[in-house]
Amino acid sequence: PDVLLGGAGRDTLRGGGGGDALRGGPANDELDGGPNGDVLAGGPGRDVATFARSPAAVRVDLADGTAEGAGTGRDRLRAIEDVRGSAAADILLGDPRANRLEGGRGEDILGGRAGDDLLDGGQGWDRGDGGPGADRCRRVEEAISCVPTRSLGIAADQGPLERLLDPRLAWNTFLGGPGEDYPAAVEKVPTGGTYVVGTSAAPWGSPLRSFEGGGTDAFVARLDAGGRVLWSTFLGGAGQDVASDVAVLADGTVVVAGWSGATWGTPVREHRGSADGFIAFLDPTGALRTLTFVGGSGRDRLAAIAPSPEGTSVVAVGTSSRSWGNPLAPFSGGTDTLVAALGPGGGLRWSTFLGGSGDDGGAAVATSGDTFVVAGHASAGFGSPVRPFAGGARDALLAALEPGGALRWTTFLGGAGTDEATTLALRDDGTILAAGWSSTGWGEPARAFSARSDGFLAEVSTDGGLARSTFVGGAGWDRVDAVGVDPSGNAFAVGRSTASWGTPRRAYAGGEDAFLASVDGAGGVPWLTFLGGAGNDVGADLAFATQAVVVTGMSDASWGDPVRPFRGGWTDVFAASVPIRAADLAVSQRVRGPYLGRGISGDGQTLRASALVGDTATFYVRAWNEGALVDQIRFAGCSSSEGFGVRYFRGSTDVTASVVDGTLLSAPLPTGAHAQLRVEILVKRTARVGDTKSCRITGSSAAAGRMRDTVRVTVKVVSD
Repeated sequence: PDVLLGGAGRDTLRGGGGGDALRGGPANDELDGGPNGDVLAGGPGRDVATFARSPAAVRVDLADGTAEGAGTGRDRLRAIEDVRGSAAADILLGDPRANRLEGGRGEDILGGRAGDDLLDGGQGWDRGDGGPGADRCRRVEEAISCVPTRSLGIAADQGPLERLLDPRLAWNTFLGGPGEDYPAAVEKVPTGGTYVVGTSAAPWGSPLRSFEGGGTDAFVARLDAGGRVLWSTFLGGAGQDVASDVAVLADGTVVVAGWSGATWGTPVREHRGSADGFIAFLDPTGALRTLTFVGGSGRDRLAAIAPSPEGTSVVAVGTSSRSWGNPLAPFSGGTDTLVAALGPGGGLRWSTFLGGSGDDGGAAVATSGDTFVVAGHASAGFGSPVRPFAGGARDALLAALEPGGALRWTTFLGGAGTDEATTLALRDDGTILAAGWSSTGWGEPARAFSARSDGFLAEVSTDGGLARSTFVGGAGWDRVDAVGVDPSGNAFAVGRSTASWGTPRRAYAGGEDAFLASVDGAGGVPWLTFLGGAGNDVGADLAFATQAVVVTGMSDASWGDPVRPFRGGWTDVFAASVPIRAADLAVSQRVRGPYLGRGISGDGQTLRASALVGDTATFYVRAWNEGALVDQIRFAGCSSSEGFGVRYFRGSTDVTASVVDGTLLSAPLPTGAHAQLRVEILVKRTARVGDTKSCRITGSSAAAGRMRDTVRVTVKVVSD
């Protein structure tokens, strides 16, 4: 007998001829005992016991810690969360925790218990019972107490994903360690993937630059298109360091903004106050090239950064508590919005202040052509605004500046309550889309204010005039934290809500949830999805990938089926890829016979029916447009074969040739609408009892062909 011990990383431990002891380490390990009764003991991570090498069926019960089978003997299991079965007909039973039970090629029985389980039947005709808890099942033909999940095809820059997937979530992952981790921003990598920046209170991962302490350090992580961490690094020193935003310059340089409580590194401009803004320039491999500080003797914090229109320098916005440098416009008192431009080497080109006698602060900046636009808040009116300060504790502030820093105009957005602009984006024509939150209604919104606080979106013209506005939210507390416009001009907003609202594609789960919503030109919300679990989850930023939106935010508990697990502490940063082009198929329970015995069974993804020779079984396949945009569904299906004839109909029209060729398109479908296809399978006179016809039918987004879903129908010939 052997003793196999896992190390600090993710290990695969395989026993030999008999009686082995396999003990996992702190990471997520895979334990494979082999024959003749082994001890499989997991560690602190999420560990899987696999019986894929077993030549015979196994019965695994995680609750009593046993696994038995002719090919394995009697194994003892400890601290095992997940099970992977053999190629035979297995019985896999969970425990009160959240388990993942995966069958193989046999006809398996999967049983969850009290946790939020994932049941994956694999190949074969499988049965599953999720038990209590929020359970999901995939490839389980006879399923109860679990919600069927589908595997969405992934867009070209998302990569293959052999994982259980939420029907409306391509992937999600967590970033962080044993301390508290907070999100800041996400940006698309030009060559594929994303950069995620945030703040951590303890070290995690294998960083290029180590965690320095002092309370918190900023971090940067590069993710590939499937959500896996390629590299990460920390930025900071002995003081408190916080990240706020990230941008990518034309040459691929990664620029991170934030603030530091003390100096660190070798800065171009030294640290001067109790807190200074920092701007760090990194190469695409994560190496720190240049660092500079922005600020004076007071407290200066940078909140956002944007590349200049030519893509070689940056403009930053934040808040200052006192005057410093040689500003174009003077400091006015309280706190002022700070705007600063820096060259490629980190040198300060100019700075200016915006504000009045009260407290003012900057939150976002965007550039386009010869205009810089800044968003934030003000506690009193100042200057000669296009739209006056409305009163209340705060109004949202928008300001447009010349490339050299001179002020063009300012305007205020809000009403009698508290209003703050947290984010903005620019359309190709220069129109400004500003967003944030309000405590009361104001203006003439397309969608009315609901309650407590709502997120707002406002479209502002190039001269500062308010064109239209709308509110998003429901009966709880809602706000918008990020807004973006995709290359086709479609607007999306990320935020947070404490109660459900609208008609979400992915349901509100409880506590506080992040949301992603599309907003049309009239101010409506045609598409909405929530992100999160039973804990508290907030959205922070978004970036556009190919036919998907990548959202970053923060969670205090795990949810989804993450690429990198939630690591504990109080909070972790999350990143999630949400398809905006997606098809979702279901095969209807309405099947016209005649059929015999139990006749039909299945879970909406797979249906089976029995039929006599000469009979026709009819199935109805519905394909929903689950994406955020108007789309068409492209259908493809099997053809006739020996003993079986297959025909497809759209209404009364025979469309068999087009479906077999994979060229049939539905009419354009708004988000949430569906198209229906009727499938008729004739059992020919040449068929024999016991013959089966299994037919896979696929629906895919016409705009993004790899965003697809599949159902399967099977007809078995029986005798009377």
